[in-house]
Formats: sequence, C-alpha cells, structure tokens
Amino acid sequence: MHYKDQLVEATGGTLYYAVTTENTASTDDNLFTTSIPAATDAGTYYVWYKVVGDANHTDTEAACITSKIRAKISAKVTFKVVNGSWNEGDGEAATADKTVTLTGYEGDTLKLSAADIPAVGSKPNDTYKAGSWDVTPSADTAITKDTTYTYTYAKKAETPAPGVVEDNKDDLSINAEFKVIQKGSKITVKWGKVKDATGYEVYVAYCGKSFSKTPAKRTTTKTSAVVTKVGGKKINLKNNFKVYVVAVKKDGSFSCFFFSLEWYCKMNELGLELFISERFILLEILSRQEMYKL
Repeated sequence: MHYKDQLVEATGGTLYYAVTTENTASTDDNLFTTSIPAATDAGTYYVWYKVVGDANHTDTEAACITSKIRAKISAKVTFKVVNGSWNEGDGEAATADKTVTLTGYEGDTLKLSAADIPAVGSKPNDTYKAGSWDVTPSADTAITKDTTYTYTYAKKAETPAPGVVEDNKDDLSINAEFKVIQKGSKITVKWGKVKDATGYEVYVAYCGKSFSKTPAKRTTTKTSAVVTKVGGKKINLKNNFKVYVVAVKKDGSFSCFFFSLEWYCKMNELGLELFISERFILLEILSRQEMYKL
C-alpha cells in the first residue's frame, strides 16, 4: 500500500510519516520516519504526515489520510456427475469432479461465469437417461461459501422385452383366482388382486380372431367384470371365445402391467368348457405397450 501520490509535499522542510491503526496521531516523534509507509494485511490504517521545518521554517501539525485494505475472499465450487459422464472429456476426465475457485475481496460478490458450468446430460450410462441437477448452477447466483452441484442421470423405466415374461408374485396373483363363467348371454370374468394395481382391463375375442386394442371392460379396484359384447356387438354364444386380463400399475412415466394367462372357452353338449393356455401373448406385448403410456 503506497501513499506517495496522496500526500502533498511541503517546502522548506522534511516530510515525515507515521502509521497508526487508531485515528489518533502518535505522540512519539521517533515513530515518524521519512520512509513512505506500506502494508499488506487487511485492515484500516491512518497515515500521518507532517513537515519538520528547517532553520527558516516552523514545523507543521500532523495530519492524516485514511486507507483501507480489504481482505481477500475465495469460494471453491465443485461439480459432480453421477450415473454418466460430462458431455466433454474422455476416460477419467469424463467423470471426474470439476472444480472452480472464485476469488475477490471483502465486499465483492462472487459468481460463476457461464464458461465455468460444465455441459452435461448427453452421456448417460447404460440403462440411464438425461437427469437433472440437485440445484441448478447459474451465472446469476451469488456464491458465498464452498458449494457443490451434482448432476444425476435418471434411471430408465424397465419395460418387458418381447418374448420374455418374468415370473413374479403379481403374475401369480392375477392368475390365482382367474376364472370365466358364462350364463345366458353374459360372460363373468374373475381374477386375483394385484398389489398396488390402479386398474384392470379385460380383453375378449372370438377364437381365430385377434384381440382388439380396446378392452371389452375396464375396472378400477374390482377384480371381476361382466362382459356382454365382443367387438361392440352382442356376444354370439355359438362361437368359441378367449379371454385374458391385464393389471395396470402406474409408475412414473409408464404403467407397469401384468398379463394373465389366456382362457379358451367353447360350448359343447355338457355346457361351457374352459381350458387354459400356457402361453402368453408375447408377440403382441410391444404393440400393446403404446396403450399403457400415460
């Protein structure tokens, strides 16, 4: 800290300086020197100066100017990425934490620049997709302390693969009480309750015909339904028909679903005959998934 340019040199004598940390002139003449004072530590300083006259001039009274050195401040900002990589970089650099140290002086407002914020969101790991920041970093946000921002790629919703149906308790539940009862021109379909299911859909078609994408009946919490029409027309009991049920469970952006087995029904001299098919309708699963998207 230099004060030379702030002082006015008097003529007819020698200029002396002293520095105090209180706004009071030193009474000890030995503290006044001809060296221009300098300091580096943060704080408020009072720089006193006076002219000691020669044989023809008298001394001046000590006067002062105030100078303040501001303390340095800094904040470390760390960026982390989880379940994927930064958009730029290879190898370890693509996933390593990125840090930025902001510096200034007491009273300054520390902020990130747009260039400090790493680009992310385009390189998820397998089974993950674009995610989000826990707190979105911005060049408009004041940084007052060490701060960490974390970007986490989101887990993809799992969907059934064609030709693969996993055994699980929900499949067992829906089939546990699955039955079809025909009385007159009505078909009553019953099934087991699936935990957390938000609804059920009953599909009916005549044998030899494809199932419609539109269910013959929908329910919310009931585990039975009465069907009186197939394809929008009254049931023709002379035809054999087939039935299956889907349990729908909404989960995030996709509805999880569980298929029952198919029941085939036909009339004979002894009345209604039922038999169960050990196959799922695997080839149609992918096309049906469109029906369950929210």
